[in-house]
Amino acid sequence: MKKQLKLYFKGSPSEIRYLEEQQKDGYMLTNIKNGIYTFEENSTVSDTKLQVTFVRSEDLKEPNTKVEKSPFLSVLAKQLNYSKYTVLYSYLKEKDNPIYNLADTKAAEHEYLSFFKRIIFSLAVLTMFVCVAFWSYFTAIGKPSSTLLMPMQIMISIFIILSPFNILINRRIRKNCPKIEDELYLSYSVSVKSPESQPDIDSLKFLGAWRYQTDKEGKYYYNLFSKEPKDVILKNVSAKLHLPEEDVYVYSRFDLFPITMHF
Repeated sequence: MKKQLKLYFKGSPSEIRYLEEQQKDGYMLTNIKNGIYTFEENSTVSDTKLQVTFVRSEDLKEPNTKVEKSPFLSVLAKQLNYSKYTVLYSYLKEKDNPIYNLADTKAAEHEYLSFFKRIIFSLAVLTMFVCVAFWSYFTAIGKPSSTLLMPMQIMISIFIILSPFNILINRRIRKNCPKIEDELYLSYSVSVKSPESQPDIDSLKFLGAWRYQTDKEGKYYYNLFSKEPKDVILKNVSAKLHLPEEDVYVYSRFDLFPITMHF
């Protein structure tokens, strides 16, 4: 077991790079508490794919999991303080399996970062009102100029402290998070079992934006951005392609807990 103190924004590129370095050295993340990252030595972790994704805490059905039948070697759920979001650190055993590739959780990440932007803005506005109120009060009672400067100095100092955080968050949103229009859609992984030929997806475009990923042993894998719920997608795909529902699998990031293997 190895423990290291690191100060990273959860889910940030710098944190991911750090975890990938530990992964290459054969260390798997098992806990994060008060900035202390705890790792367990595991020789198989270097053969997995590290995924760091954001979800709403209310969508998680179970806490951390480490199940033999799971496609993940391990999944660590870290609740983000003072927010309704959780970061999932997962090690995917089947690196080329697109069904469990959960890269598309950027809308939740955008919401989380926007939440912090609102906190910073609120602190800045509150500081301004409080400092101006004190300055007005000190002026009214005739305090000396040295005292009058104190509220303004405090306000400027807090603005200087908050500005770098706001710049970093804006930079991360710009580089890592989706455009506004993408946030309206959920990302699904869809697999269709069709041994004879590739299914005709054109008839399903009304469900959203489809992206072909790969096919393997008569199973065709797609990524779908859709506003429709999972059960509606499943029924429509089954009906339009004339396939039984057991040959169609729709998977979203909310299905992480519990995890059920497909086919």
